[in-house]
Amino acid sequence: MMKNFGFWWLYVITTLILVNVAVIPFWNFIIMLQNINSRPFKPFDVTVVIPFMAVSMAILIVFLLLPALRNTNITTRRFVTSVIAIGIFTGLSVFAETIAEILSSGRVLMNSRMMPPPSDIAIMQSSTTIPLLVRVHYYIFSIILILAVLNFLYNLADTLYKDGKFGNKAVAIQGIATACYALAYFLVRIVQYENFAARQITWGSVLNSAVCFILAAISVGLYSASFIKFKGFGRFVPSVVSIITIFALYGAQYIMLEGNFYAYGSNAIVAFLLRILIALIPGVTVYFLGGRAI
Repeated sequence: MMKNFGFWWLYVITTLILVNVAVIPFWNFIIMLQNINSRPFKPFDVTVVIPFMAVSMAILIVFLLLPALRNTNITTRRFVTSVIAIGIFTGLSVFAETIAEILSSGRVLMNSRMMPPPSDIAIMQSSTTIPLLVRVHYYIFSIILILAVLNFLYNLADTLYKDGKFGNKAVAIQGIATACYALAYFLVRIVQYENFAARQITWGSVLNSAVCFILAAISVGLYSASFIKFKGFGRFVPSVVSIITIFALYGAQYIMLEGNFYAYGSNAIVAFLLRILIALIPGVTVYFLGGRAI
């Protein structure tokens, strides 16, 4: 009885927090929709709508399903919630981007943070659609955030008010990692260029992108660690998943820049070693964090 009472308090309080996070992006989205048939335009902030509306609504809607999914098989539940969350995010993102393009005649301020060179941006802004190769970066980062937050909240409810098998320490580590990644997601700045022609970015942008890559990979690694027993060969799986996540992000960057990477300084060897270091840090971190937590 007490567990059920505590569960519903957690559910209500968390729902109120998520509603407060979602209300401003969603309200700007509603104003944007109203502008389709109204003149003059009502002011709204498209950078709040894209991508924060879709991210916050996906997390809120899927969290509301917690009571219905609470007693289902954990693996099934994770699969179902992941599919629903990704579907909601993708659908709302594409819809919001389409409306924004209609209202601005194809000139949409992208909020990817991982931007192509200015010459490419000018080409994008003269088109009627946002190229997928540009959207792919913030889609990946957004989906990682959504799944990490939902996995933490569901695991927290299980640990406190169900069987507690995942462990308080594991949930605490997962929560800290998710919070750090969320801060990086919301606060990281748009890439700045040192040399446009060479696609060389400033060292501040190198640090920003490295932090985002590393925290995203750690979040994915800890997410995968909650699916398996962290013993034997399984101990290495979350670390491998983290490293694969980094290379997936590198691949998205390579596609976005049409067969190039951002240049980290003028020394190719230093840039190569730095990329390898960025890939290894989350793998090692997840290995030690996951092993100690579970």
